[in-house]
Amino acid sequence: MNNRIFCVVITILLHSVATNNAIRAKANGTATTATERRTAWRQHVELERTSPYKHLKWRALGPTRQGGRIEAIACPPGYGTTIYLGVGSGNLWKTTNNGITWTPIFEKESTFTIGDVAVSSADPNIVWVGTGETQPRHSGYSYAGTGVFKSLDAGATWAHMGLADTHHIGKVLIHPRNPDIVYVAAIGHSWTDNTERGLFQTVDGGRTWKAVLAINDQTGIVDVVMDPENPNTLYASAWNKTRFRMAGVHSGIYKSTDAGARWRRLECGLPTNVALGRASLAVCRSNPRVVYAFIDNHAPNEGKRKIVGGEVYRSNDKGQTWTRTHQKSLYHVCSQYGWKFTDIHVSPDNENDLFILGTRMYHSTDGGRTFNRISEKIVRLHDHKTTGMHLDHHELWIDPLNPDRLLLGNDGGLFMSYDHGQTWLHVNNLPIGEYYTISVDMDTPYNIYGGTQDNASHMGPSTARLEDTKPDHWQQIFLDRWGGGDGFVTLPDPTDRRYIYYEHQHGDIYRKKLGGSVLTGAAEDRRIRPKAVAGSPSYRFAWYTPFAISHHDPFTLYVGGNKLLKSMNRGEAWTEISPEFAADPGQGNRGKAPLGAISSLAESRLKPGLIYVGLDTARYT
Repeated sequence: MNNRIFCVVITILLHSVATNNAIRAKANGTATTATERRTAWRQHVELERTSPYKHLKWRALGPTRQGGRIEAIACPPGYGTTIYLGVGSGNLWKTTNNGITWTPIFEKESTFTIGDVAVSSADPNIVWVGTGETQPRHSGYSYAGTGVFKSLDAGATWAHMGLADTHHIGKVLIHPRNPDIVYVAAIGHSWTDNTERGLFQTVDGGRTWKAVLAINDQTGIVDVVMDPENPNTLYASAWNKTRFRMAGVHSGIYKSTDAGARWRRLECGLPTNVALGRASLAVCRSNPRVVYAFIDNHAPNEGKRKIVGGEVYRSNDKGQTWTRTHQKSLYHVCSQYGWKFTDIHVSPDNENDLFILGTRMYHSTDGGRTFNRISEKIVRLHDHKTTGMHLDHHELWIDPLNPDRLLLGNDGGLFMSYDHGQTWLHVNNLPIGEYYTISVDMDTPYNIYGGTQDNASHMGPSTARLEDTKPDHWQQIFLDRWGGGDGFVTLPDPTDRRYIYYEHQHGDIYRKKLGGSVLTGAAEDRRIRPKAVAGSPSYRFAWYTPFAISHHDPFTLYVGGNKLLKSMNRGEAWTEISPEFAADPGQGNRGKAPLGAISSLAESRLKPGLIYVGLDTARYT
C-alpha cells in the first residue's frame, strides 16, 4: 500500500471496527438502537485513546474558497461579533470577530451533524445543539444525530442531554427568561418508524424530558416558535413522512396556550389533505398577532401532475384563521424539493417584511402578496469564479436589534448583509466542504481529486496548506453558474494524466481531457452518460451513481444503474453486463430520485471480472 495514505487508512479502519455493528442493516428492518450507537461511540473513544497512531496529526489541505451546507445560525443577543454556525455534516463553528476567523467547537462529541443551535437570551453562555441534519432524504446521505447537547461555557465544553433516538432535530427553542425550559422539535428516523419523535420539553435544564406533542411513530415536529409577548403560547409544525413519501395526512400546524400542556390543530383557512409536507413558522415580534406559515403542499396543481409546491399563509389573529397571501404560484421557490427548505422569516420591526427560503431566497415587503428574488451583489473573502448567489438556502438569522443585518446560510456557506439584503459578503473561509469521494493520482507529489455536495469537483496538490496566505492552489474541475453543483465520483486516469472523469447526479458522467498540466491548460469536456438502445426503457441511476475505472485496464469503466454497465473505450460505448437488478418502485415517487438502482460497486484488485454491487434499497431482490 502507498505509504502516503497508509496512516489515513489505519485511522479509518480503527473507527470502522468500533462502528460497524452500529450501522449495520438489521434483518428485521429496524434501525440501530440508541444504546448500540452509544456503545459504538464509547468503543471508538477507547480505540482512539489506545491507538498506536494517536500521535499523528491531521493537517488541512484545502481548498479554501469553496463553501459548504449551513443548517443553523445563532447569535447571542447584543454580542454583534459572535456567531455560531451549524453545518449539516461538518461540526459546529464559532467566531467572536464576525467571521474573520473560526473555531470548531464540537470536535469531540459523538456526532458531527448539526440540525439546530440556540443561545439563551437570558445567559449567553448557555448554548444548545440539536444534532442530525434536517434534510431527511428519500435517497442518498442524511446523517442521523445522537440527540441534544448543552454547553454552560459558550461552547468550550459539552454535555449530552438525551433524546438520542430522535436522529434529526429541526429546532431547539429556549425560554427567553428561564433557560431551564427548553423545547426540542424532533423529526425522528428517516428510514424507519420510531416513537422518540415530536415536541419535547424540559423544565429542569435537560435532566428530564417530556413529550408534549406526540402524534404517531411516522410524524415528527420540524419547527416550533414562541409568542414573543407570551412564552406560554407556542406554534408547532408537524411533518408526517416516510422514506417513500414526504407528506401525509398528519402533517399540520398546532397551537398551545399553556406552555405545551395541551394542543389543538389549526385548520381554518389552511390546506388539510394527505399531501401536506414540511412547514416553517414565524411570529412577528412587533405584532405577535401576525403569524406566517410556509407550507410544502404536495397536492396536484389545478389537476395537473405538477405539485403545488410552497405556499405562504398568514394569520392576523394568532392562528385562529388563515389566508393564503399570494395569488401567483410559488412553485419556482422550492419546486418539488420543498422537503429541503420551506423556511420563512419575518422582520422583527415590520409585520409585512418577510423572507422565504428555497432553491433561491425571495423577499416580500407587502405581507407576502408579491415576492422578489433577493439581490445578488456579492463580495467574497476569497476569489471565486462565479458572481451569483449560491443555491439552496437553509437558514436566515435577522438581528433583532438591527433588522438590516442578515446572516444567510446555504449550500455555499455563510453570507452577510448589512443593508437588508441589497449587498452581501460571502464569508467563504470555512473548511466545511462535504466530500462524497476522494482519489489521488500517481504524480510526485501527488494530486487529490474529489466531488463535493453542491460545491463542484476539485483537484489540488497534496502539498497545499489551508493556512497558506498564498492564492488557493486548488481549482474546480467543473463549476455551474450558481457557484457549485453536486460532484460525486472524481477519478484521474491512472495511466494518462490528461484524462479526468467526474459526474453529476443520476449518472451524468463526463470525461475531461486536459490541454496542459494537471492544474493548468485548456480542457475539453465530453459527456459519456450511458444511453439505452432505441426503443428500450431509459436507464435509471441513483442520485449518487457509483462509477469506477477498472483496476486491470484503464480503458475499462463501470457504472451502476438499474443494470451494471461496462465500457471498454473510456465511455464512448456502453454494454449491459448484468440483468435488471431492481424494478422501478413507482408509487408516489414522482419528482424524486429514482430508487431500485445500484448504489455501490467494487471490482476485485486481484481477479479481473469479479464485481460486487449493492442496491440503494433492500426492498427489491
